[in-house]
Order: sequence, then structure tokens, then C-alpha cells
Amino acid sequence: MERPDGRWSLHRRNCHQVAGTNGHRRDSFRIRHWTPADFAARGILFNENLEPAYNPLQDDYRVVYEVSFEPEKLYKARLEFWLTDSGHVSVGVETYTRLARRLSSPVVRRGMATGCEPGAISRDALVRLFRVVTHGSLVMTVSTFFGVITSPKLYMPEADFRMIVDADSFSARWFQPISDETRALKFRGSGKVLLFEPW
Repeated sequence: MERPDGRWSLHRRNCHQVAGTNGHRRDSFRIRHWTPADFAARGILFNENLEPAYNPLQDDYRVVYEVSFEPEKLYKARLEFWLTDSGHVSVGVETYTRLARRLSSPVVRRGMATGCEPGAISRDALVRLFRVVTHGSLVMTVSTFFGVITSPKLYMPEADFRMIVDADSFSARWFQPISDETRALKFRGSGKVLLFEPW
């Protein structure tokens, strides 16, 4: 469940109800009215790992739960959440591998393209972020260095940004708002601009 300090604790049981209820469990990453069948019907691969690998000699923290939503289509954004044993949440949007496929460009890095390390993120912020992704409201700029993908940056409409910030200021540290008035200026000289479609 979500604690007053913004961290999360888990009840170890198999939860297949969609989140948005009063309890904040592993299923809190599942958004109301969405089921695994809904994801499959929309071409979204839903994956969860209840026992992620952990190496205390290499890992800075222990992840106890992972869930990802990966669209078959590259022009729909991929979303991933991790939950640590300390009750903190990590968020990732898109991966370097998917960006490389979409742009037909090489990458050196692997893993999440944009996102945040584990922190105290509220359920409301996660739900609103999920909605922004599923509605296709994100914009990503991708720079390249001698053809190699570097420095992806994530943007969303200012109204969505403000809603997430109101729910949780921590979440706003790794993406930026963009308004219609400043869109052209903001993205000028920013490399390739990627738009995303709704799920």
C-alpha cells in the first residue's frame, strides 16, 4: 500500500484486479478498466516479474517487482515501472533498443531511454502518467552524435504536466512541459522529434 511518505509496501498475494482501488498493492500499477486481455487486444505486451534477479554485489538497490507495457508498434510509447524493497518506484518510458529500431540508428546504451531512479512517487502521479502515455500525448526529442543515438528528452502537454506535478513534484524531474505556443521554438535544433500515438 502507499504510505504517507510516498513509499510503497506490498502484500504478497496474486492480484489480478485492476488498480485504482483503496489498496495500493502490486496491482497498483494496473490502471482501472484495463486488464491483460485489453492490453493484448490493443497489441500491448503486458509483462510482470514477481521475483526480479538481485545481486547484492552489483545492484545499488533491490527491485522486488517489475511491470512493463510494450506496444508492438514502435510509434506507441513503452512504459515500465519498478518497485524496490524500500517502497520506492522507478519509471521508464521507451528503451534505447526501440528507439534504434524506430530511427534505424545505432545505440551504445541499453535499457530505459527516459525515466527516473527509484523515488517516492504517489499513486495519483503514476495513474496520470499512465494516461498520458496511453493517450499518445508524449513527444520525445532524440539527438545523435555521429549517427549514434544520444540524450533522449521527454515532453508532454503543459496541462498534463501540471496535473502530474500537482500529484507529485518528484515525477516532474525527468520530463518537461510543452505548450502549443512554444512547441516550434522548443524543438528547433533539438534533433529528431518523435510523436507517439494512443494505445
